[in-house]
Amino acid sequence: PAGISSAATGLLPVSTTPAVLTSVSESKKALILQFIDVFGTKQSMEQNFKLMMDKLSPEQAAPAQQVLNVEEIINILLPVYDQAFTEEELKRYIQFYTSPEGKKLIDAIPTLMQKSVEASLKYLQTKFAK
Repeated sequence: PAGISSAATGLLPVSTTPAVLTSVSESKKALILQFIDVFGTKQSMEQNFKLMMDKLSPEQAAPAQQVLNVEEIINILLPVYDQAFTEEELKRYIQFYTSPEGKKLIDAIPTLMQKSVEASLKYLQTKFAK
């Protein structure tokens, strides 16, 4: 579909698409996949899987890599996104997250979350140190 990155268009292999996805319209699937792509959901999942695999021994990692598939998880999440957002909302989110401000927000979120946790922990330590 037009406007969808190559990373998003390859997410629906026919052999792993559950029957439940047939209720999501093709136009909405395309928007959901584009949103997942621009929001960084797939990239985040892949990074999390890599971190998990790095913690496993090679004997444990090999079989896990054969069964864990980010695209399959995204396919499972399509109905969740379908129920949560309208097509118009997805279009507006995509528009925002592809803007300079949206990209800056996406880039800033991990650091903001980390610093927020650190600040909260310091606060809690001062409260319970008494």
